[in-house]
Amino acid sequence: MLSASAELALQRIAPDVDDLLKEVYAPVYANIPAFASFHYSIVGEYTELLLMVRGQMEGRLHNDLFGGFEDRLQRAVDLLDHKFVASYQSALDEKVREMLAAGSPGAVLGEATELALNDAVDRARITAPIAGTVTLVSGGGVTALTAGVAKTLSTKVAAKAAAKVAFKGSATLGAAGTGAALCAWTGPVAVACGMFGGLAAWLMADAAIVNLDEIINRSEFETELRSLVDGHRTIMKQRLKGALASKSEKMDRVKKEIVADFRLRDLRI
Repeated sequence: MLSASAELALQRIAPDVDDLLKEVYAPVYANIPAFASFHYSIVGEYTELLLMVRGQMEGRLHNDLFGGFEDRLQRAVDLLDHKFVASYQSALDEKVREMLAAGSPGAVLGEATELALNDAVDRARITAPIAGTVTLVSGGGVTALTAGVAKTLSTKVAAKAAAKVAFKGSATLGAAGTGAALCAWTGPVAVACGMFGGLAAWLMADAAIVNLDEIINRSEFETELRSLVDGHRTIMKQRLKGALASKSEKMDRVKKEIVADFRLRDLRI
C-alpha cells in the first residue's frame, strides 16, 4: 500500500505543475509589453545606457520582468508540497478501503496498522521538501536563472545601443554643421546657437531612429523575450517534476523504516 500510494500521488499531482507555473509566470509575460514600450523610447534608451555604465542593467531587467517572481514561486512550491501529501493520504485511504473490502466482512484495521499509516503521512510532510530540492535562493536556483535571462537581454541592449550611437553620430554630423551655418547671423552667440542646433538634430535623429527601430523590431523583440521566459519556465517545470519524483522515490524508501516500526509496535500490542 505504501509503495503504490507514493507512485499514485506522483501520477496525480505531476500534471498540476503546469497550472501552478502558469500562474507564477503570468505576470512575467504580462510585463513584456510594458518593458518593450520602455525599451523603445528615448527615456528608456538613455536610462538603459546609464544602467549599463553603472553595471545595474541586470537588476533593472530582473525587476521589470521578474518582480515578485520568487515569492509567487515559493507559494506555488508550498502548495505543491501540500497537495502531494494530501494526495498521498487519499491514495492510502483508497488502498485501505480496497484491502478491507477484499478481506473478511467487518474487518477493521489494527492499532499498529493505523499508527504505521499515520506515520507514513507524517513522513510525507517532511521527506524531501520540494522547496529544498528546487533551491530557490542558491546559486543554482531561481536567482541564477533570472540573472541569466537578464544577462542575455543586457548583452543585446548594449549591442543595440552601441549601433544606434554610431549611426546617430554620422547621421547628425551634417545636421550639426547645417545648424551652425544657419546660426551665423547671430554673431557672438553663434557657437551656442550651433551647439543647440546640433543637439536638436541629435535628438530628432534619436527619436526617428527609436521609432523606426520599434516599427521594425518590436514584434521580434517581444517574441524573443517570451522565448527566453519560455526557456526559463521549461527549466523550472523540469525541476519541480524532478523534485516530485524524488519525493515519491524517497517515500518508497522510507516505507522500509515504517514497516520495521510497524512490526515492533505489533509485537508490543
